[in-house]
Amino acid sequence: MVDFLREIGNAFSDSINIEDLLNIVLKSAKRITDAGAGVIYLKEPDDTLTARVLEGLFPPMVAIKSNTETKWTSKQKFIHDIIKSYPISKGEGILGMVFENHKSICLNTDEIEASRIIPQYKSDFLRIRSIMVVPLKVKNNVLGVMAVVNKRYQGEFTEQELGLLESLAEQAAVAIMNTKLSIDLAERKQLEWEMKVAEDIQTLLISQKLPNIPQYDFCAVTKPVRSLGGDYYDIVQLDHGRYGIIIADVSGKGVPGAITIALFRSLFRNYAFRYQSPAKVLIEINNWLYGEIKEDMFITALYAIISPNEGKLVWSRAGHEPILFYSHKEQAVHAFSGMGVMMGMTFGNDFDSYLEENEINVDPGDIITLYTDGVIEAQNKNGCEFGRDNVCHVIKANSNRPAKDIMDGIISQVRKFSSSPNFSDDLTLIVLKNSG
Repeated sequence: MVDFLREIGNAFSDSINIEDLLNIVLKSAKRITDAGAGVIYLKEPDDTLTARVLEGLFPPMVAIKSNTETKWTSKQKFIHDIIKSYPISKGEGILGMVFENHKSICLNTDEIEASRIIPQYKSDFLRIRSIMVVPLKVKNNVLGVMAVVNKRYQGEFTEQELGLLESLAEQAAVAIMNTKLSIDLAERKQLEWEMKVAEDIQTLLISQKLPNIPQYDFCAVTKPVRSLGGDYYDIVQLDHGRYGIIIADVSGKGVPGAITIALFRSLFRNYAFRYQSPAKVLIEINNWLYGEIKEDMFITALYAIISPNEGKLVWSRAGHEPILFYSHKEQAVHAFSGMGVMMGMTFGNDFDSYLEENEINVDPGDIITLYTDGVIEAQNKNGCEFGRDNVCHVIKANSNRPAKDIMDGIISQVRKFSSSPNFSDDLTLIVLKNSG
């Protein structure tokens, strides 16, 4: 026991990981009990046990689904792989019983032959002659179980050896808990650092002062659910008195979403100044993104170029929500979509051929609203969505008011509808009103 504690102390000074610690514990358990084989199972989040380390020919403690015993007992490695692939539930076999009852068990030859909680194997080298199983627990918190089988020089395990194994298990459980806490703390610190870096990147690249658009009353807002959102909007001043307006939504949130947004913003700023066509800009961004972002991520985007001098808006849509256009002349709100698929999922003609460019005239009093799905998909307590019709109603009801009042009105109605001051998804809104 003293040797074990000395090993643990030396290991902690070397910043040990959990597997190294468990190997030290199991080797010590075999040494003090003179056991031929051993195993340590740890509790998983779903409250089952999974084998983490094994020593020697430790036989599986649950029934194995296999055609023949010799098929999987040909090599020790195969046996270890099978044991590690079979989780054990509370009350299942001898290991599950100790896990459930928190009480040690020591069985020897006669008791084992009469026991129904230990599987019997035809192969002599897998036959269990004696076994001890002890819980790894700190107070009433069971972290797992440890088992040893078959003394090396025949014989049977004694009550004294069971007491030694229990004492070692108590010390080992404390060491395991401390190691887990140290690892969790280090991971949290790493995550906090990564989040801080991502926030700095997002703040640096996105929170820029936006240009004023002549003849237009303009306002925008983004409200992330977490500190790092997956929505993005930007406005750039182009040549010939034109302005580029983009809104995008990344499927991922947190750090991956923030990094992808930063990448998207850099690409947009590069291509927006090189090409006068919204469709061409989105195509070039997609050409770069495809294969560079995670397979399970995608981006929806809508890019519009507004020309105040000409009174025109030209846009292309890559799977994003349609533009909501309020016509002052018609006193009505229209949803203008246009074809286009999400970005980052396909490439070449499969993306380019579906992207179309659309154009509308924007007269005095007309209102353009861009938004992400967090606006229309906000749900009430019954699971109903706020919907596009409600957004259109707010726009029409406030059409004589400034752009900020329209934006605030939409957000206020979303909160009222969902009965919550918070949002279930990132929400971004852009409202432009031709005041010329």
